[in-house]
Amino acid sequence: MSDAGRNGPDQGPSPSEAVDLETRRRALGAGLAGARERNAPPAASERTDGAFGIAMRLAVELVAGVGVGGAIGWGLDWWLGTKPIFFLLFLGLGIAGGMTNVFRSARRMNAAVSERQRTERTAGDSPSSRDEV
Repeated sequence: MSDAGRNGPDQGPSPSEAVDLETRRRALGAGLAGARERNAPPAASERTDGAFGIAMRLAVELVAGVGVGGAIGWGLDWWLGTKPIFFLLFLGLGIAGGMTNVFRSARRMNAAVSERQRTERTAGDSPSSRDEV
């Protein structure tokens, strides 16, 4: 076979080969960019936690509030020598604080889901907006 159309082994590709190579490189880059976009992990704001994860988070927030309140009350009772007074007082405050944290987190999660559903409805992507004609 003859290499009449090619330059020597020490020289680069011919101009037509360079243009063809550049065209193929750009097509590959565009294809890779599209694949990366389609397969990209969701942003932190778009991720949805599993039901078990949400339940564990809420349970930990409640138990942490009760535990911290009880520990502070027990410590004050031990330090001051008054046995059940501060324990019961701070245990009640811990329960109230834990419940407040649980309600606040649940309200925040509910608002995020509502906002996501509202944006899907306005974009016309939700099944319910297609049925409401």
